[in-house]
Amino acid sequence: MLPATARCRGLGGATHGLLPSPSSATNAASPRPTCRRMLLTGQRMILRQRRFSARFTASTPGTAHHARKPYVAAATGRLNQGMQGAPSSSPVPMPGGILAETYQMLPIWLRKCCEQFSEGAERDVMLLGTLTVLSGCFPTVKGIYDGAPVWLNLFSFVLAPAASGKGALTWARKLAWPWHQQLATASKQANDEYLVQLQEWKASRKGKHANSAPPPPAPPFRQLYIPANNTAAALMNALADNDGRGIICETEADTLSGALGQDFGNFSDLLRKAFHHEPLSLMRKTDREQIDITSPAISLALTGTPAQLRRLIPTAEDGLFSRFLFYTFERPAVWRDVSPAGGRGNLGAFFDEQGKAVTRMMAATAASGNSTVELSERGWAMINAAGNAGLVAAEASGSDGAGLVFRLGLTTFRLAGVLALLRCFENGLEPRAVILASDEDVEAAIQITNVCRAHALYLLATLPTAPYVRGKSSSFFQESRPTSPGTGYVGPRQDVPGDRGGNRRAQIDHRQLADKAQSVASRRPLSRKLDSGRLGHSPSALRNAATCFINDHLSFRSRHLS
Repeated sequence: MLPATARCRGLGGATHGLLPSPSSATNAASPRPTCRRMLLTGQRMILRQRRFSARFTASTPGTAHHARKPYVAAATGRLNQGMQGAPSSSPVPMPGGILAETYQMLPIWLRKCCEQFSEGAERDVMLLGTLTVLSGCFPTVKGIYDGAPVWLNLFSFVLAPAASGKGALTWARKLAWPWHQQLATASKQANDEYLVQLQEWKASRKGKHANSAPPPPAPPFRQLYIPANNTAAALMNALADNDGRGIICETEADTLSGALGQDFGNFSDLLRKAFHHEPLSLMRKTDREQIDITSPAISLALTGTPAQLRRLIPTAEDGLFSRFLFYTFERPAVWRDVSPAGGRGNLGAFFDEQGKAVTRMMAATAASGNSTVELSERGWAMINAAGNAGLVAAEASGSDGAGLVFRLGLTTFRLAGVLALLRCFENGLEPRAVILASDEDVEAAIQITNVCRAHALYLLATLPTAPYVRGKSSSFFQESRPTSPGTGYVGPRQDVPGDRGGNRRAQIDHRQLADKAQSVASRRPLSRKLDSGRLGHSPSALRNAATCFINDHLSFRSRHLS
């Protein structure tokens, strides 16, 4: 056993637990030469960090507060930080909703669907959900944005506490459900016919006069809605069967984040590529099968809670974040009249009728052939002006939201295309080769994206930035990345003389780092490994060895900076 232990003290001298010290680790039962070199290398690293720590001047971090509202504590930090990098103590107000004048600019049919819900957040959720679902219903309509052909597909994400009215997305999903059922029914019938043909082919291969013909090809399974509970290979197959098109619509974001969390199911890169219609490829060892999708087009509509956002998009530098139209809200706990006379009527019957209308629109668009959305010169000038204003707003917020603003420009163009297509049907016209989006449609799209940009910048402040790891990546060091307590804010990088690696972080959350080190050490004590002489190169052993180094480093910094 290790003869000594070192207490790890964090903020205010609070004891976080007992961890073996580096000095005791080196005096344990003689480990293998490889392990000894690893321990000595780690100790030299800590000694070098001690010298660097003496040059840091860090203020005493405050205690993290848990606010009643899910966003207040997290959004207080980076969004309000000043030029000096100091987080502000005042909470950031939540952005407002979509303006009433914006709804007056919408096509009558779309406005009618949204008016079934109460004014405010619930109506906004219905609007964003409907636009996202419709963006995946017209694969023959596209446009030219920044020199590249793009389709109308949108990504939207609504965030709110439980039972707040996010369920309006369910009704938006019903709009395209009849078309999905038609495709699925036809696919099942084709599969039944295929199974009969396959049995006949197998029977023909028996006997003296065996048939040498190849087996009949399996028919594609066509569908409109693709489940989020999927794997990367299954998603590629679904896209290949549907000409690279599909809609993912889930009222619980955990359905998608759970799939992305699996090694065999992580298709976050496929979603990021599909947003820009970048080619997708997949090759399997079995039968040497290869799937190539030239121009994938996926529409993605999600709702969830703030905690589900962090499971799906853990850091602010995840490229998936900048591709979404975000909307978040909180509303007081007020009971609504749920009786038939309460004003809602029969929503099921209403949206069944609207689903038939969407089916007619989809059939007319498919019959008319390919169409191109175009904007007037004034419309393009409005989008360019909105983009410049968005960059100014992102810079003023103190967050790195430039990538978000750039992609919102593309989203604005797609929104204008969806509104222009609905305007054609409103005027009794079938889509033609060219669909001209009016300036009113462009203005409505800009107002919607302006609201979503404010919500996205608000949420961006609640997410930590990407882990700063030097050398080989390790989940231990990535999860223990230093941040300021309660805000997710990381201090600015500072050039340290003598540091060959470059930069260091000025602010460290001792409490988070020590708790992580203790939790790792409690799972696999380092002393057991050293006593038995089995400490090798496994990731768990390396993390346990690093626990000793971090424990000693934290003890020194606590004494030095207190």
